Amino acid sequence: MIEDCSVLAYFEELTVNCLMIWTMKLYEELKMIGMTMKYKFINPAAVSLSGRANTNKSRIDRTKIIVSQLKGIQSGQLCFMPYNLKFHWVLIVIDMDSNTIYYLDPMRQPMHMDLRLLLNNAMARLNVKESASSNKVKVNWATVKAPRQPGNVKCGFYVMSYMQDIIADNNVLKEDFFGKKTYNEEEIDEIRKKWASFVLEKL
Repeated sequence: MIEDCSVLAYFEELTVNCLMIWTMKLYEELKMIGMTMKYKFINPAAVSLSGRANTNKSRIDRTKIIVSQLKGIQSGQLCFMPYNLKFHWVLIVIDMDSNTIYYLDPMRQPMHMDLRLLLNNAMARLNVKESASSNKVKVNWATVKAPRQPGNVKCGFYVMSYMQDIIADNNVLKEDFFGKKTYNEEEIDEIRKKWASFVLEKL
């Protein structure tokens, strides 16, 4: 916990724990207003490539975790999946109603092959299990032009901000955050303060 507070305070690369704590905070806020049925969160520690060998076994295990999380998803519910690829955070948002996968990268880089394979495999397994027909259900990929990070170390803060903004207004996914180019320092500081306040409440 001390390490997590340190990286947040000094604008260092955020740990998996930092993102997990943020999703816990968002979930508790949703619970307070009776909105937990609208959103679901996948544990980034369980599915991210960072810290793992890029092997087929690793991908199969992570695919199973995603499938298990998506199986019970309700109609109208969006699923957040923060994902870390060797020191870079991106956000995946899955809409099972439309079979759409939204990809948000603070650096606007192409999706890494591990992540695409992971999601393709998970969606294929779900479609086989849940579809009564043998017809393959098409997955719709949508790259969102979300606010872009300056520098190299704010990706985690941006992914946290993305989740907060999407919960506030789902339309930002389809409208590319209404043209917002970046987050200013005050907006990022607000995220840090909210994270720190939540942690202090739990101590």
